[in-house]
Amino acid sequence: EILVAQETIDALGHSYDDGVVTTAPTCTEKGVKTFTCETCGDTYTDEIEALGHDYNAVVTAPTCTEAGYTTYTCACGDTYTDDEVEALGHSFTIYVSDNNATCTADGTKTAICDHGCGETDTVTIAGTMLPTVFKIGDADGTGNCEDPEDVPGCEDYYGDVDLKALKKLGF
Repeated sequence: EILVAQETIDALGHSYDDGVVTTAPTCTEKGVKTFTCETCGDTYTDEIEALGHDYNAVVTAPTCTEAGYTTYTCACGDTYTDDEVEALGHSFTIYVSDNNATCTADGTKTAICDHGCGETDTVTIAGTMLPTVFKIGDADGTGNCEDPEDVPGCEDYYGDVDLKALKKLGF
């Protein structure tokens, strides 16, 4: 029998590709990447870390009656709210007279909420009641409360009212 001299050849070793993602990672779950030897087909896998949530923040501003907050939403659908801010409450600082004082009641003034919600606040302006003016010549001597602008001949009236001064003031 004839023996042939043999030569030992070292193994080529694996030549793995760049890998393919076989299970994509999510926000909360790890993924898998599989590498394949281009020579023999052998494979191995590596874990891909979970991505973690990537939240988009949307701020809801507070109103006069409702608290404000921030809503955080991830593309995966996970959502939560945080960063609550107290409701503003109404603010009334600019009052305008309603020009409604009479000889029997004080007038009022009204303000619209400074925050733009449309709420109004009306308060009485103490001491704005018009003085009572009586028409002379009523049968019982007491007369009736009248609007001086509607009465012809101011000389028919008496009381503590200066009708000419009232007219100058726009009453």
